[in-house]
Amino acid sequence: MTDDRWKRMWDLFHEALQRSPGEREAFLDERCGRDGALREDVGALLASHESCGNFLSDPVPLAANPTGGDASGGSSDLDGDSTDSAIGSSIGPYRILGVIGEGGMGVVYEARQDEPFRRRVALKVIKLGMDTREVTARFESERQALALMNHPNIARVYDAGVTEQGRPYFVMEHVPGISITRYCDRHRLTTRDRLRLFIPVCEAIQHAHQKGIIHRDLKPSNVLVTVEGHQPAPKVIDFGVAKAIDRRLTEKTLYTEIGLLIGTPEYISPEQAEMSGLDVDTRTDIYSLGVLLYELLVGKLPFASETLRTVGYAEIQRIIREDEPPRLPARVTSLGGGERQELARARRTTDKALQRELKGELDWITMKAMDKDRTRRYSAASELAQDIARYLDHQPVVAGPPSAVYRLQKFIRRHKVGVGAAAIFMLLVSGLALIMTIQSARIARALGVADSEREKAEQVTTFLVNLFKVSDPNEAKGNTITARELLDDGARRLGSELNDQPAVRAALADTVGQVYHNLGLYAEAESLLDEALQLRRQTLGETHPDIADSLSHLGVLLKDKGSYEKAEELHREALAMRRDLFGEQHTEVAAALNELGVLLRVRGNYEAAEAAHREALGIRRALLGNEHEKVAESLNNLAILMGTKGDYDATEDLLLEAREIWRARVGDDHLDIAAVNHNLASLAQLRDDYDKAEELNREALRVRRKLLGASHPAVAQSLGSLAVVAHTRGDSARAEPLYREALAMRRATLGDDHRSVAMALNNLARLLHDGGDLAAAEPLYREGLAIYRRVLGPEHSDVAWSMGNLARLLYDQGRTAEAEVAFRDVLAMQRRTLPGASQELVETLTGLATVFLDRGQAGEAEPLLQEALTIRRRSLPEGNWRIATAESALGEC
Repeated sequence: MTDDRWKRMWDLFHEALQRSPGEREAFLDERCGRDGALREDVGALLASHESCGNFLSDPVPLAANPTGGDASGGSSDLDGDSTDSAIGSSIGPYRILGVIGEGGMGVVYEARQDEPFRRRVALKVIKLGMDTREVTARFESERQALALMNHPNIARVYDAGVTEQGRPYFVMEHVPGISITRYCDRHRLTTRDRLRLFIPVCEAIQHAHQKGIIHRDLKPSNVLVTVEGHQPAPKVIDFGVAKAIDRRLTEKTLYTEIGLLIGTPEYISPEQAEMSGLDVDTRTDIYSLGVLLYELLVGKLPFASETLRTVGYAEIQRIIREDEPPRLPARVTSLGGGERQELARARRTTDKALQRELKGELDWITMKAMDKDRTRRYSAASELAQDIARYLDHQPVVAGPPSAVYRLQKFIRRHKVGVGAAAIFMLLVSGLALIMTIQSARIARALGVADSEREKAEQVTTFLVNLFKVSDPNEAKGNTITARELLDDGARRLGSELNDQPAVRAALADTVGQVYHNLGLYAEAESLLDEALQLRRQTLGETHPDIADSLSHLGVLLKDKGSYEKAEELHREALAMRRDLFGEQHTEVAAALNELGVLLRVRGNYEAAEAAHREALGIRRALLGNEHEKVAESLNNLAILMGTKGDYDATEDLLLEAREIWRARVGDDHLDIAAVNHNLASLAQLRDDYDKAEELNREALRVRRKLLGASHPAVAQSLGSLAVVAHTRGDSARAEPLYREALAMRRATLGDDHRSVAMALNNLARLLHDGGDLAAAEPLYREGLAIYRRVLGPEHSDVAWSMGNLARLLYDQGRTAEAEVAFRDVLAMQRRTLPGASQELVETLTGLATVFLDRGQAGEAEPLLQEALTIRRRSLPEGNWRIATAESALGEC
C-alpha cells in the first residue's frame, strides 16, 4: 500500500470517528464511492478500534465520575437501553451505583458489594451486541492478565462471571483517581516528588513482566493516582491490549494483532509501530515508561500529538522508528516564555532552575529508556526505577557516563564524613596488598618458581607503586588525594592498562573488586570481580585455584546483593573445583563449605546449611586446631543457623567460643568482634535481656562506624538492631528515627530490590502498626513483601514472615476474612519452610487462632493455641513470659 493510500485511509478513519456509529456507514459509502477495497479497509480499522478500545485518544470520563476510571469500558446497560437505566440494578452480589467510563467494547460501572465484603468496586461488562468472538477474547485476555497479578500499584481483579443475559463481566478494584500527569500538575509536585511517584509505576510494570504480561498501552490515562493513607498511590489500569510473553491468556483466538496498530501512537515503541505483534517484548513497556517520564518532567510529549494525528500510517511509523526526540532541556527551551514559566510554576521552581535540573542525569535516564535500539534501553522496569532512585539519593546513575570524576563527586556528596574513614581503611588494605605482592615476589624467587610467576608479581607491585605515586607531595603538588580517589583511579587504569597481561589484570581486578565490596560499593565491585573471573577462565583453563577464588568472591558479593540463585551456582562450582584440586580435607574446601552454608541459610535451606557448616568446622578443627580464627568463623556461622532454628542454648555457647578466639587473635576493635557482638545482642533480645542487647548493639555500632564509615550496610544493620530494642521496650520516639535512618542507608547502598531493604520496611511498618497508624503501615508492609517475593521467590520463610505482618494488619483493620486467608497461606508456607520450633510459626498460629476466637469458634482455635504453647515450652526457658502468655490464651479458649 502506498503512502498516499495509507494517508487517505487514515484521514477517512479519523473523520468517521467524529460521527456517530449510525452515521458512519452512509459516510463511508459516500466518501469511498466505488473503491470497495478502501471501504473495506477503513471498516476493518473502525471495527478493530472498537474492539481494542480507543487507542488514538485518552478516554473521556462520564459525568457520573469526573475523576477518571478504566480506559476500556463501554456504553450499555444491563437491559440494552442505556447505561443510566442500569443504575440501581444488580449483577450478582454487586449493586450498580453509577457509570465510570465507556468505550467501544463495554461499560465500566461503579458498584457496591455488601457480602462477604463491603467495598466499592469497578464492574466491567461487555456491552449488548458486542459479544463477538474477537471482543470476548480481548475481554477475557484483560481479565486473565489482571488475575495473574497481585501488586499494590496494579488494579486488582476480585471476581468474574456472566450476567443473566449471558454477557461476561469481571469485577476489579475501584480506583477513584485521576491520571498521573493531571495529579502532578494539579498538586504542583516538584520534579523530585514526580520521580518518587513514578517509581511505583515502574515497580508495578516490573511485577507484570515477572508474571509474563506486557501492558502495551502505558500512558497517563492508564496510570491513575488515588490517595491511600494520606499518600498518593499510582495504580496501573487497563490491560485490555496486554500480551502474554510465555503463555496464552485465553483459549479464544485474537485476530487483531497482525497489521494493526496496538497501543497509542504517542507512547508506542519503534518495534510496536511495526504492527506485526511478533517482535514485541517487555522492553516495549520500558519505552512507554520513558515517554511517560518525559511528559511528567517537561509537560510535553517527545512527538506532538498534532504531528502524529495529521500524517499517514507510514509516516507515523517512520517518525517513531527514526526521528530522535528532543532532549529534555531542548524541549523546554523550544516552548514560549509564558509556557516555560507556567511549566516551572507547576513544579514549584523557576524557568532557569528547571532547565538546569533537567540537564545531565534526568536527561540521560529518560533518553536511555526511550532509545530506538531496545538493546540499549534499560533491560527491566526495575532497572529504570533503581536509576531514578540513585538520582534521588545522589548516587551515580547507570545511564550516566562512566566518568571517575562524576562518580567521585556523587560519592563525596553522599559520604562527606565517611570518605575520611574509608581513606584510612583503604590505605591499610592497599598497603597490605602492596606488602603481600612484594613478599610474593620474594617467595617466588626463593622457591625458584617460573619466570612468568615472578614477572607477574613484579608487575602487580609496579602497578600499585605507580598508583601510590599520586599521593607523594612532589607528585600531588598541593592537591589532597583521598583513598577513594586512589581506588577509582586504579579501577580506571585497569580499563586501559595491562591488556597484554591478562593474569596480572585479573589479579588486580579481583583485589580492587574486593576492596570496593568491603566499602559497600557493590556495583563497582561486581564489574571488577566478574572481569577477574572471565579473564581467569580465558587464561587458566577449566580448573585452577584462582578461578575458584574468583567464583567465591563473586558469589559472596551476589549473596550480599540478593542475587541468591546465581550466588549458589557460583559457590557450588567453587566447592566442586576445590575438591577436585585439593581433596576432601583441605582448608580451601572448608572455606567453600562455609560460604555455601551461609548462602543456604539465607535461602531457607537449613538442613543443608547445617551439614555444610559442621563439615567445614570439622575440617578446620582437624587442620588448624581449636584456637584458629577460621574456627571462630565457622562457630559464628553455625551459631547463626542454630539461632534461626530456635536452639538458643547452642547458639550462645557457639558465639561465646567464637568471641574468645577472636579476642585473643585480633582484640576488641575488629569487624569480626562487632559481628559476634551483634549476634549476641540478637540472642539477648530473644531472651528479653534488653539492657544487654542494647549494650552489645552499641559496641558493635561503635566498631563498625570506626572501621567502615557512616554509610556502610553493616552500620545500617546495627542502627536497625538498636531500633528493634527501643521498639520492643515501647520507646517509639527513639525507635522511629533509627528505623528511618537504617532504611534510607540501605536504600542508598543496596538499591531497592534487596532483602535488607524489605526487612527495614517491615520493621518500620510494624512500629507504625503498633502505634495505631494502620494506613501508613500498610503500603510499607506491601512494598517489603513485594521485594521479598522478587528477590527470594514465592516460597521462602521471609516471604511468609512479611505476609504474616500484613495478615495481622488486615485483622486490626477489621478485614477479618482477608486476614484469615492470609494467615492460612502463611501457616502453610511456614510449615514447608521453617523448623518446627520457630517463633515465627508461633506468631502465625496465635494470629489465626485470634481470628477464630473473634468469631466465637473456640474449637477451631484450641489446637492452634496448644501447638503454639508446645513450641514455646520446647524452645524457651521455664518461666519465660511468652510461655505464660500462651498458657493464658489457651486457658481463655
